[in-house]
Amino acid sequence: MPRPLYDKERLRDKRLDVYLSSDEQAAIQAKAADAGLRLAAFVRAAALGIKVQAVSEVNAARYAELSRTCSNLNQLAKAANAGLVVNIPPDLLLELLDHVQSLRMALLGVEP
Repeated sequence: MPRPLYDKERLRDKRLDVYLSSDEQAAIQAKAADAGLRLAAFVRAAALGIKVQAVSEVNAARYAELSRTCSNLNQLAKAANAGLVVNIPPDLLLELLDHVQSLRMALLGVEP
């Protein structure tokens, strides 16, 4: 069973093109890297007035740990959806995966 799609309100289906100088692009990319965010997430947050700050080393380490947990949860969900014996309901696995991913974003200071 594939993951459900985002609600129409959360779906990002619009694109915004912006021209930058090489120096501007390098500065923005550096700030995104310092904040531990992908370029698109950084630009979106900055444009929407969301405070973006550098991620602490502790949060970055926890983020990596949660990444492994997400991977394990995803494998369990796939196994359950494939009909293999897993003692956890598939819906609960997907819910847990969503919660862990939200926690990972919170560690980075990003609102989902």
